[in-house]
Amino acid sequence: MGRPPTDTKSKLLLTANDLVWQSSYGFVSVDDICKAAGIKKGSFYYYFSSKAELAVAAMEESYQSYESEVMSIFSSDLSPIERFENLADFVYEKQIQAYEKYGRVCGCPFASLGSEMAGNEELIQKRLMRY
Repeated sequence: MGRPPTDTKSKLLLTANDLVWQSSYGFVSVDDICKAAGIKKGSFYYYFSSKAELAVAAMEESYQSYESEVMSIFSSDLSPIERFENLADFVYEKQIQAYEKYGRVCGCPFASLGSEMAGNEELIQKRLMRY
């Protein structure tokens, strides 16, 4: 019959995004993610084979959540200066949201993850190459 549907995977993705953005990929452990999500470690491994796999899935979900907004920022109908201004506004707004949520500016989660782990985690490196 299989497992009943749960929001476990979503909790893991959201929690991983949150924790990695607040600190760093290397600083956050699978145990930290499970504890913060209120999920048993065995459930983590039901959905993800590794922390790197979770990081890639969380990055993908995060990107998909605002992909259409990013595509409109870089619309070919806009001049280069308009694109730059729109990007600056977008980043500024995201940082205001981060500051309100965490009490500090957190930087770009993709750039942070990429610079921290792309050379060490092949799965993350391959995914970041697509952006």
